[in-house]
Amino acid sequence: MIRLFYELVVLRIGNTYLGLILHNVSTNVPFALFMLSGFLAGLPRELAEAAKLDGCSNFELVRRIVVPLGRPLCLEGSYPRRTLSCKRETE
Repeated sequence: MIRLFYELVVLRIGNTYLGLILHNVSTNVPFALFMLSGFLAGLPRELAEAAKLDGCSNFELVRRIVVPLGRPLCLEGSYPRRTLSCKRETE
């Protein structure tokens, strides 16, 4: 954390919105990717095979099956981290 702050100060974006955005992205993206990889690994292959048999293309498979199942993941991944980061910045 101190190293990141030092780098932001050296780049002269330590007390700017850009520095805040870069900090939040650099801490939230790895967590979200970890959650997403676990979600995608847990999807049953039979679900995709059944959709393919019904005539779904790859795009339709993502749009009709993966995205609706992943909506709670998006809320889970973004909400707690966002509230933590907002709480830290307001103190």
